[in-house]
Amino acid sequence: MNITGRYSGLFDISDANFQILGCGGIGSYTAINLAKMGGVNFNLYDMDTVEDVNVGVSAFGISDINYYKVGALSAAIQNINPKAKINTYHKPFDKDVNYFPKGEFRP
Repeated sequence: MNITGRYSGLFDISDANFQILGCGGIGSYTAINLAKMGGVNFNLYDMDTVEDVNVGVSAFGISDINYYKVGALSAAIQNINPKAKINTYHKPFDKDVNYFPKGEFRP
């Protein structure tokens, strides 16, 4: 399967490592779109579970309710790009912890 075939000559993000700090409205859509663009290396961080109020503002569906956001998002990414390598961390973000591998871009 070649999910990136339409733009494979433009860019290749398969070697990038993506740190998604928060898997809600912005993080879930960002991760989904990165997977559609060919992203395969993800670290997902979030401490919440999917609630009914999340369905209208995030990439989650009704079937994701009561699941950890990191788990539901991991499953959605795998459904788009089965080659994805995903680490999930069901814990709060701590500003004092270094989430980024050494030498990796930090905005």
